[in-house]
Amino acid sequence: MTPGLTLPLLSDDWTYEGWVIDGDTTYSTGRFDLVDAPDAEGAVLQAGDEPVPEVPGQDFVGLGLALRGVERLVTVDSAGACYCGRGSWRC
Repeated sequence: MTPGLTLPLLSDDWTYEGWVIDGDTTYSTGRFDLVDAPDAEGAVLQAGDEPVPEVPGQDFVGLGLALRGVERLVTVDSAGACYCGRGSWRC
């Protein structure tokens, strides 16, 4: 799978976080530094018998979440800040 976005490299103090906003529900797709590697939480799920794609947000493959018609965005966050990833706070 080829990454679907191009982003500049950030300094070590910063990281990206992907988001999907579906109505009143916001999903973090994970924090990441590179667009051609899994996010910081690594590969979690698989899409059937196929390996997980090596891109951020890869664990959304196979969840059945329709990504058409929803808002998708990427934020730049402090690398040392706490964040809520996959439903639990991480520091």
